[in-house]
Amino acid sequence: MNAVRKFLAKLKFNKSLTIEIVWTAELVFSAILISLLLLGDLWLYKNFVLDKRSANAAENKAVSLKKNNLKKIGEQVRAEKAFLENPAFIFTRDPFK
Repeated sequence: MNAVRKFLAKLKFNKSLTIEIVWTAELVFSAILISLLLLGDLWLYKNFVLDKRSANAAENKAVSLKKNNLKKIGEQVRAEKAFLENPAFIFTRDPFK
């Protein structure tokens, strides 16, 4: 209580201190402190968590795209290799007649 009186005296608060005034001042101080802490947490979440998550999502998307492209290329190579090992042409009519 004495510390509160000294603080209010520095602010040139000349009213007599009652428990209601002290209680109100503590509530206002607590509300300001909690709101500042919540804003700090929101800032940390926005700057560090969301940026990393979006970077990881973009990286994962690029990796899966490269993986799908490699699978398609592998299938094409296997199909061409199978054709070269056992060529089979399908003709609708005999080209030699």
